[in-house]
Amino acid sequence: MNKLGLEGEEMVKEAELPSGQQSLNEDFGLARSLGATGFPSIVMVNEDNKGVKIVGSRPLECYVSGLKQVLNIEDLQPKQQPALSALLEKEKLLFSKEIEVMYGVELADIKTFVEKELPSTTYQSKEILGETYFVNK
Repeated sequence: MNKLGLEGEEMVKEAELPSGQQSLNEDFGLARSLGATGFPSIVMVNEDNKGVKIVGSRPLECYVSGLKQVLNIEDLQPKQQPALSALLEKEKLLFSKEIEVMYGVELADIKTFVEKELPSTTYQSKEILGETYFVNK
């Protein structure tokens, strides 16, 4: 049963095709050529072909610093986060962790935050593998 609405069987079939394996090998080759040695590896390159590589899980400040370097700017202002209702409408499904990170909400406060931001008639809270996620009704 596919509870997340993903086409798992289709994804597996496509991955088993020679073209799927070739694409995967090309991705691995590109990762090697860029010096990606861990996960995640983020490579940011500007128009002058100068870049920054960030390997592994890092705090937000690391990514902000990398962007400042690549863009050659001192002050980098983040975009305003969209309302939770707009984000859920666009994405169709949001995990608690996504809400926690995007809106700076502690995991223990997610339920209260969602109840405050969304009318109870517009969403459902579900769980899979011990993780809570939210979908539009």
